[in-house]
Amino acid sequence: DRHQRLLQKSKEGNGGDRIPADPCLETVALILQKKLPLVLEADTSTEIHRALDFAEEFKITVIISGGRDAWKVKDRLASSKVPVLLKLAFSEAPEKEKEIPPLAKLERERQRKEEVACAHALQTAGVKIALSTNGIIGDKPTEKWRANLQKALQAGLTQEAALTALTLQGAEILGVSAQVGTLEVGKYAHLQVTTTDPLNPDAQTKFLFIDGMKYEYEVAKKDPPKIPPVEKKAEVIEPKVDQEIETEADRKPKLQTKGSVIFRNATIITCGKEGTITNGEIEVVDGKIKYVGPARIREQPIDPKVIDLG
Repeated sequence: DRHQRLLQKSKEGNGGDRIPADPCLETVALILQKKLPLVLEADTSTEIHRALDFAEEFKITVIISGGRDAWKVKDRLASSKVPVLLKLAFSEAPEKEKEIPPLAKLERERQRKEEVACAHALQTAGVKIALSTNGIIGDKPTEKWRANLQKALQAGLTQEAALTALTLQGAEILGVSAQVGTLEVGKYAHLQVTTTDPLNPDAQTKFLFIDGMKYEYEVAKKDPPKIPPVEKKAEVIEPKVDQEIETEADRKPKLQTKGSVIFRNATIITCGKEGTITNGEIEVVDGKIKYVGPARIREQPIDPKVIDLG
């Protein structure tokens, strides 16, 4: 606060030495003025209580990040209207757990079940949550995150609540819901096209569109039945000089949207007031959504490009 007063005095030319700019103190000033929320990392119930006490003492807006034991503080979080960026990084049983006494093993299993059920408990209590990948480690963190999401669903988190926590509520918590979070006219065209319901464990990403720009992913096919190999003479295949390597093909996709594209025959999960639209259409112009709704009957234009997802 003192830094802000001195800085303002210096800007107004009321004498005194020039105050050097300090981005850290300027950010703190915005937090104290409630123009920015403060994100506090807290996992245990004690850490979360301390974070809430801190927010009440300085009368600031806070967001809890982590929230492993947030279900223990759900009533206070709900009454204080403090949201949680809930990480889906669940504890796993170590190898040495087989050697501990049975009662201790049961207690650890109970704690892990409570951890998995945290999202459902917070949802039921009315706490706004966004699901986070923070803290997930390993060789394939994406696959582990999807597996952990399935665990949370099996523990009671509804599919509707999960979708909202993955989209709209995250945008609302971070204060950017006017730009992203749902598929609505005027918002940025950040879209994910999957092979089936995105919450289905077998769903694979086909395309990502960021501001209407297309990024294509290879969809893994199921392995065909194995057929015993037929012995044959080895043959030499001469490489083609003009053959494109994979990275070069990725840099030059066949479809250049340039930020404008139309999707047709799609099942659209808007995560907004329109709900889920079957046989829907999305039109993107210059990276923003211009139309989202039922498919329109009209002649196919040359530009923007049309992608049939049927």
